[in-house]
Amino acid sequence: MKNSKENILTNSYVIMLLALIACFLWGSAFPSIKIGYKLFEINKTNTYGKILFAGYRFLLSSMLILIFCTISKLSIKIKKEAFFKLILLGVIQTFLQYIFFYIGLSNTSGVKGAIISSSNTFFSVLLPHFFIEKIKSPIKDLLV
Repeated sequence: MKNSKENILTNSYVIMLLALIACFLWGSAFPSIKIGYKLFEINKTNTYGKILFAGYRFLLSSMLILIFCTISKLSIKIKKEAFFKLILLGVIQTFLQYIFFYIGLSNTSGVKGAIISSSNTFFSVLLPHFFIEKIKSPIKDLLV
């Protein structure tokens, strides 16, 4: 019998369930954003409205993550030296990427956007093969 204190994230069924939920949430992003644009009457030329809408979505998701971490008593410890690197990564990878994502999505259909975005998976699997020798797991250097 397993130890009751064992991390729940080591259970295969929990991992599969969480992966399915993540896939559902990522897949629902396109229609949700398009519906949100219509609901809040954000047109193609309202760039500030798009960014504000994205900000509200990210604020809501961060509050849900905070609630989850509080309830599950999950904590992530980060080295002080890595803090600036993580902020820089967040600005480049998340902030700028989603600005382009939200603006671009308003100028295309949800179906075309989903197809273009899903090609990201293809390139994420294909391209690391060419760079794997040059990259030596930077994540392990960031955590305590």
